[in-house]
Amino acid sequence: MRVGEHFLTRVAFIESSPPPKVATGEKLWDQHVTTFAASGSEAARAFPPRLRNLLASWGFQGHLEVRPGGLAVYMTGLRPVVEHYQRMFGITREILHAIVG
Repeated sequence: MRVGEHFLTRVAFIESSPPPKVATGEKLWDQHVTTFAASGSEAARAFPPRLRNLLASWGFQGHLEVRPGGLAVYMTGLRPVVEHYQRMFGITREILHAIVG
C-alpha cells in the first residue's frame, strides 16, 4: 500500500509486473490509500482492520508491503539517523502487533 507523497507512485517492480490496484471494501481506506494485491480479499487480509485503524490514527504516509514471512516499511520523514532508527523500530513493532494481534 502507498499513501502520501507523490514519488511513492513511481515504485519500480523488478522481479515481476506489479499486482493490480484493488479495494479492500473499507470506504475511508480505499479513498485515501493505493492498495495493490492479487485481489481485494487478499488486501483486506494483509491489512486487517486493526492495522488500517492504526495507520489512519498516525496519519501514515509512506509505503508498506506485507508479504508471507516479512514486511517492508517506509515512513515519510524518517531518515537514516540514530533517532529515527529507534522510532522506526517502534513503528515496525506496532505494525506487527496490529497484523498478528
